[in-house]
Amino acid sequence: MTKQATFLGKIILTLALLSLVTAILFMYILSERVTKPIILLSRKVKLVGMGNFDVDLYSDRQDELMLLSMDWSVEVNRVSLRSPR
Repeated sequence: MTKQATFLGKIILTLALLSLVTAILFMYILSERVTKPIILLSRKVKLVGMGNFDVDLYSDRQDELMLLSMDWSVEVNRVSLRSPR
C-alpha cells in the first residue's frame, strides 16, 4: 500500500469512529430528554387509570410534554372531584 492509501484509510477509519461516537451520544441524549419523560408520564397515567388520583403529574420541562402533563393534571383533578371515594 502506498503512503497516500494508508493515510486515506486512517482518515476513513477516524471518520467512521467519530460518526459512531456521535450516533451513540445522540441516542443517549434522545433517550434522556425525550423517551424517559414520556415513559414516566405514561406510568403515571396508568396509575390514574387504575383509580389512583393522587398521582403528581407535575413536569418542570418547558416544552410540549409540560403542556401535556398540565392538561392531564387538570383532567385528573376534574375526574377526582366527580368520582366517589
